Amino acid sequence: MGPNFTKELLTEIPNARGIWAAMSQAPGLQMTGFDVGGSNTGNQTGYRSYGMDGQNQTRMEGIDTTEGTAANAGYFDFGSFEEFQVGGAGSDASAFAGGAVLTISVKSGGDRFTGSWYSDYVSESQLTDNVPDFLRTANTPDDDGFFSRNGLCFQRLGETVCRGNAVKKQYDLNGDVGGPLWKQKAWFFTSWRLNDKYAYITGLGDTTEQSKLSNKYTFKGTFQVGRSNQFIGFLNKREKLQDKRGFNNTTIPLSAAYYQSSRNYPFKGEWTSVLGSRAFLDVLAGNWYNFFPLRPVRDFGLYDGPWTPPRIDTATSVRSATGGNNGYQDQKRYKPQVYVNMSYFQDGLLGSHDFKFGYDWKRDRRQFFRDQPFDIHYRDLRGAANELELYTSPNTSINDVVYNAGFISDNWKITNRLTFNLGLRFEHYV
Repeated sequence: MGPNFTKELLTEIPNARGIWAAMSQAPGLQMTGFDVGGSNTGNQTGYRSYGMDGQNQTRMEGIDTTEGTAANAGYFDFGSFEEFQVGGAGSDASAFAGGAVLTISVKSGGDRFTGSWYSDYVSESQLTDNVPDFLRTANTPDDDGFFSRNGLCFQRLGETVCRGNAVKKQYDLNGDVGGPLWKQKAWFFTSWRLNDKYAYITGLGDTTEQSKLSNKYTFKGTFQVGRSNQFIGFLNKREKLQDKRGFNNTTIPLSAAYYQSSRNYPFKGEWTSVLGSRAFLDVLAGNWYNFFPLRPVRDFGLYDGPWTPPRIDTATSVRSATGGNNGYQDQKRYKPQVYVNMSYFQDGLLGSHDFKFGYDWKRDRRQFFRDQPFDIHYRDLRGAANELELYTSPNTSINDVVYNAGFISDNWKITNRLTFNLGLRFEHYV
């Protein structure tokens, strides 16, 4: 129903060092796009499992980092992965949603010092030109009737250049080290990653957009207390810079593009305890901060032309060449969470039973700041003013959800060929 990608597998199979690129090779998952050599860096790829594309969940080191009901805020420190599992079906009652479940585990330090380094680089001189003839010229159908409304060819220094959203340059740097703080008792692991891409924007000549993904730090500490107890601490800082978000040559001019400089932090403290030969206890207290601003590019010196109220032609979705946008925001999200799980194994009751009992508590609080520099947005129809949106900005709204859940599950193995996955879950939202 779903594979387990170990660090060895992630190192040896061809992939673009992105979680969505690896997921495209998983059975039971259908991706909405493909990442070729990192070409989709800075963009999430949608996916569905067994026909369902909502309610997907992501757990990083046991921390719920799901944004909304299916998205995943932040980009990952790929080299820090010990393994990740993705399941499209067959999840037990500990899962808090019905879609695909993505579970990521980070490496831990050991009793000897180890480290690794990864780097790659690509430039436009390494890219080939394989643009089909029918895409080179605007409105030129191929034999099946497909065509592009914008030809991909333009003149540069007297030379004809044809390309889509081609990479100008991109590099990925990723290093980690781990080892003992106190042998057989305490260990550490830390990692760092920078993935920076500059890509040409289709139809805009030599204009490029930057997508810079940083994992400023990944820390994990593991502490053994006696033979049966272990404490784990984890902290990760992830950042994204996209300097011209949404800018294109058809509907959104530079004046209406967004400047995104977002960051988020998953962190936790965890206690695990072995309670005899059949029982295991796990208690996790964590949090996830997510800060996601979309600001005017004008504020960052990327646009210095005329600055007018935003307007859009609803017949074509084309925005004014000098107007701003109507979606500026500064979103802050906080998700404190606690999970208590106990596993118990019992053999001999018409087969073997792997029982699991658990309690989940979460609070998902979103503070959503909105502002509109002109407090007005024009909605034209075929070049003439048709509607107006009036604002009283700035303002901030609060969404606050408190969530409690309890569950019991039994993985009942009757024979080598027959297993029942039984579960009961109760959830309560306010």
